Amino acid sequence: MNDIDLNNKEWSPIGTSSKHFRGSFDGGSYTIKNLSINKADGSDLGLFGYTNSGINVKNVTLDGVNIVGNQRIGSLVRKYIWWRYFKY
Repeated sequence: MNDIDLNNKEWSPIGTSSKHFRGSFDGGSYTIKNLSINKADGSDLGLFGYTNSGINVKNVTLDGVNIVGNQRIGSLVRKYIWWRYFKY
């Protein structure tokens, strides 16, 4: 298996304000390259937009992240609801 190159194609964050991501994401120690989000008026932007307590995100590297937005931006996770724990 190889790293994932998104080639700067527009990315839609996983998880929204009405439907948070709940679960696990194991990147298998691979790299996600060239993540791009260009929403000048947007908010809550990142690989994951909204997540919920109990998630597990691990073993992933981001390289070449380019996010343009208005507010609340994070390259990996923008908003983690109920800050219990977060694993890298």
